[in-house]
Amino acid sequence: MHELSYVTLSVCQLRPESQGDISIFSADPHSYPSVKPNYLSTTLKKDTAVAGMRTARRLADAEAPKKNIAEEKLLGELIQSETDLQEAAGDISQTIYHPTSAGKIEEWFVPRL
Repeated sequence: MHELSYVTLSVCQLRPESQGDISIFSADPHSYPSVKPNYLSTTLKKDTAVAGMRTARRLADAEAPKKNIAEEKLLGELIQSETDLQEAAGDISQTIYHPTSAGKIEEWFVPRL
């Protein structure tokens, strides 16, 4: 492999149980809104993130990909405990746009088919 080859394994909870909040405090179009995504705000979300991270690690450790993966860069092998993984998940959580609100859209759209 090329020395700069990388792989990214992402974890996504497609049916979150909590909502974030976006608030606008100014009519100025250059003023940023307040965005509070509420990532990992429930026990289920934390448990799901950790389970997903552990699954991603198991997949990367399988025989076929393992021969091409030199090391885990983002978290590293020292991050192993439940608490450390939850904290790491909070540090690296971010929005991925495609599945956002898919459940709510489905609830509205499917009965109308």
